[in-house]
Amino acid sequence: MQLIKGNQIVFSKNALLSSSDYEYTPGQKWMATGANGSITNFSALNFFNNGFNRGDTVYVVAYGESFYSNIYIDPANGKKVFPNVNAAHPSNSALFILQ
Repeated sequence: MQLIKGNQIVFSKNALLSSSDYEYTPGQKWMATGANGSITNFSALNFFNNGFNRGDTVYVVAYGESFYSNIYIDPANGKKVFPNVNAAHPSNSALFILQ
């Protein structure tokens, strides 16, 4: 039996990003069937359309998510809220330079 895990990823120009303090998160979660799921199919346009610029250092963190997402928009700040993510145990953060 293969275990399927949901992952929610968030991006920011701030190295101290979190599931509630981020600048961009995709509209969908990713499902991984192993411990090392690959996240692909992002273009620079995804980031340019969400406040990032060429040359920015972009930080990324992934969070475990339930099989069924429960996402809503916080009316105070307009950000997506993910009550089902495991905020206590995020992945290590990674970074890249947006080209």
